[in-house]
Amino acid sequence: RAYASARAVVSRYPEITMRFIDLEKNAECRPVAPAAVALGNFDGVHRGHRAVIDALGDDLPRTVLTFSDLRKSDLICTFEERLSLFRACGVRYAIVADFDGVRDTSPEAFVSLLCGEYGARRLACGESFTFGAHGAGTAHDLCRLAAPCGAEAIVARTETVGELAVSSTEIRRQLRLGRMDVVRLLLGRYYGFELPVSAGRGVGRTLGFPTVNQRFAAELCAPAFGVYASRCAIGAKIFDSVTNLGVRPTYFEDGEVVAETHIFDFSGDLTGRTLRVELCSLLRPERRFESEEALCEQIALDVKEAKSFAR
Repeated sequence: RAYASARAVVSRYPEITMRFIDLEKNAECRPVAPAAVALGNFDGVHRGHRAVIDALGDDLPRTVLTFSDLRKSDLICTFEERLSLFRACGVRYAIVADFDGVRDTSPEAFVSLLCGEYGARRLACGESFTFGAHGAGTAHDLCRLAAPCGAEAIVARTETVGELAVSSTEIRRQLRLGRMDVVRLLLGRYYGFELPVSAGRGVGRTLGFPTVNQRFAAELCAPAFGVYASRCAIGAKIFDSVTNLGVRPTYFEDGEVVAETHIFDFSGDLTGRTLRVELCSLLRPERRFESEEALCEQIALDVKEAKSFAR
């Protein structure tokens, strides 16, 4: 019945496009009702976002409504990573909305769609959440509009770390500064990225430090360029490593942002595989070297420092 009524409301609002994903099966599905739904963009799925998700409780299927196209650049994580992080938070279903389709929907119609048509019986959001045309709906409005629809609304308080409010904006700022210790506290985990390994030019191997190369996705927020103590997940095993993230000014002038990672105690070809790399600590800024000899000496020092960090 919920599926039929959802189709009916979409026919009344043809601009609304929503996909329903069963995260356990990693496949599209029909709407599940009744459900508890967390609302937000959830870029990064940081500590504040997890507080909103945890506010859903466990008596109804945990569901997250997120947007596929709210932000097209400066992302903390890719859309695929976001779904994976939801799964790790105990979320069973994701409702993926087309933001351009719902941006002009009134707050009243938006809540009616969720509660009346998709069967949400509990809604959760953060204190700064806005929704509806021109962001006119606030967290207070969500509570006001949900009650007549037979649903409860919960507003999760903003999480803080010291004097910093946990937010995606603050995490981006700290990433650009290379303050990975602060980023880790705000995210609640190490910052990382999952990107395909591409074939490089073998420069690292000729220097005695073979690397796996990953072109940094243009839509992601790039951390400060530099050399990081890092770690990689290969299969079920975690390897310590050292990563240079930047434009490789000693050898190249094309401006392409690349992550080059030298993995300790590992040999093998990872080309074509998707590799997760986590940046743990910024060791030094990226810079240009006048000779290969000077570069090799510095890489050896970077490796030594990264191994010291790992211990």
